[in-house]
Amino acid sequence: MTQIDASIGRIACSAIATCSMALAACGEGGGTIASASMPIAAPQVPASAPPAAVRPSQTSGTYLAISTQPGQLTITVDKATGTYSLTSTDPTILPVNQASLTQVHSGSGLQGTTLPSGDRVKSYLWLWQIGSAQHVDMGEWLYQVLAPAPDDTEKKTVLTYFVFGDRTPAADMPLTGRATYSRVATNLACDCYATINLSADFGAGSIATTLAAVGQMFDGRDHDLQASGQGSISTTGTFGLGLAGTSKAAVTSGGTETLAVNGRMDGAFFGPKAGEIGGAFALQTPQGDRFFGTFAGAKD
Repeated sequence: MTQIDASIGRIACSAIATCSMALAACGEGGGTIASASMPIAAPQVPASAPPAAVRPSQTSGTYLAISTQPGQLTITVDKATGTYSLTSTDPTILPVNQASLTQVHSGSGLQGTTLPSGDRVKSYLWLWQIGSAQHVDMGEWLYQVLAPAPDDTEKKTVLTYFVFGDRTPAADMPLTGRATYSRVATNLACDCYATINLSADFGAGSIATTLAAVGQMFDGRDHDLQASGQGSISTTGTFGLGLAGTSKAAVTSGGTETLAVNGRMDGAFFGPKAGEIGGAFALQTPQGDRFFGTFAGAKD
């Protein structure tokens, strides 16, 4: 995945029974998916919700997440204690010579510790349940290092978007037929709205997507972005595909300019018979401006 370098003015989310929530301002981060200097919009959750079900965020277990950061991210849910433990091998947030970093969250989102250097760590966690799906949830994790008080200078901030849940076992992946996934919720690093449609051909082992986004993104300008791509589905139910398209950006003199955008999407299928889908994506202009986020939802 890719590098996040995000400045956040506000983060909004829809509360759920097990959701850890907080509001935070953040600065510089790292990773391979994404860069933005703008507010973070709440996930676009479909209005209709399925019958109540036990969700991944409410079920004890360890889940391998698909995230917008490099390295591997796992989330361990302990229902008995109401805690969430996030372990990351992301090199952009690890102390020197450390192989992984674990942060444990309980109750509401903020956790604070002090490092031997005197620097202070703030770690936030947000979790969302998606109305159209029962086996995949979405989340955000913000890890921030501040200089000792009263300085409080931000020395490091890493924002990770991720999805996690009950992945479709390899033995349960369809080998024939097609499926479309258009009822997906998105969580985006912009003040914008996006629609993502995915179409899987299980017989051919291929997947295609179209992505459209409108709103303030990249460099703070209004954009009208269109991108698409296609790739392969692995035998274990994961997929990856390249993205390419254009974004029409407003210019101060009036009118628009058209920018090329390229990037990548990675994801997996969740639930019985690949009934649900989730993943992460990033797009970038030649100037280095980035748009990124996650998505999750159920088969049509």
